[in-house]
Amino acid sequence: MMESDFNCIDVETANSSWSSICQIGLVVVRSGQLAETWQRLVNPEVDFLSRNVAIHHITADRVRESPQLRDIWDALRELTKDRPLVFHSHAWFDRHALTQAAEQHGLPRLAVEWVDSSRIVRQTWPDRYAQRGFGLADLSRDFKIEFQHHDALEDARATASITLEALKDSGTSIREWVQELPSPRVRTRPRPERTSTVSRERVKKTHANDHLVGQRIVFTGKLAVSRKEAERAAEEAGGEVRASVQEATTILVVGGHTEANLNQMKGRSKSSKQIQAERRIAAGQQIEILTEGEFWDLLCPNP
Repeated sequence: MMESDFNCIDVETANSSWSSICQIGLVVVRSGQLAETWQRLVNPEVDFLSRNVAIHHITADRVRESPQLRDIWDALRELTKDRPLVFHSHAWFDRHALTQAAEQHGLPRLAVEWVDSSRIVRQTWPDRYAQRGFGLADLSRDFKIEFQHHDALEDARATASITLEALKDSGTSIREWVQELPSPRVRTRPRPERTSTVSRERVKKTHANDHLVGQRIVFTGKLAVSRKEAERAAEEAGGEVRASVQEATTILVVGGHTEANLNQMKGRSKSSKQIQAERRIAAGQQIEILTEGEFWDLLCPNP
């Protein structure tokens, strides 16, 4: 395997469940060149949320005749095997989505080494991107890469181009980056209810977390722990907590343990912070919306 051989992947989802994949885009990089592309629309057999459709413009009607994930999984595994799989998502969205979708459908995990290109970017150009500006849209503008954001194949292609720029400028191979940036475990088992006691004990053992360092984090909704405790945990892991959703926001954590909390707050309507985040996402800002449980999993992954 050439040191400059890798694959880049991106997925879009139908709703707030990370496993509801409705599109997969893959770019194959060989000898430092974009050699092959692979894109599939996927019928996730679940409802589509208007928030997601507004972002990627993929509807249930559009994928009604598309294959299900199990129908294309073997082809994806074959294309990705034996080479690092690069994605661009500071909250590990694409990796979580593919891993959880495989678990849900009883499919084997992708046999790959994962690496987040946003972390490569932040370490290659720390003076410019260590704290902000490392979203795919911002980077593509800086490097004059034209692409249609939130199309899985277009996002994967932009990720590949940016990664190649970083490899060239850093003089570091993708294999060296994989070794430098080990990836955390991803939970696939059902998530237990969290209590303030559980999180408090786990947070005491948590040190600076590269997945949250420099992230601008906003909390909304009723949390299982006190708001101050959640904010303190995020800050101890290297994040910066803000009171409102702004241009610099990168993560919104929605209180509660179920996916329904992403769609409805307090049984009535979404919070103003969530609405603002969704508007910014639709306009191209890279914000990951996480449930509280997903936030704790990212902060303190299970051993």
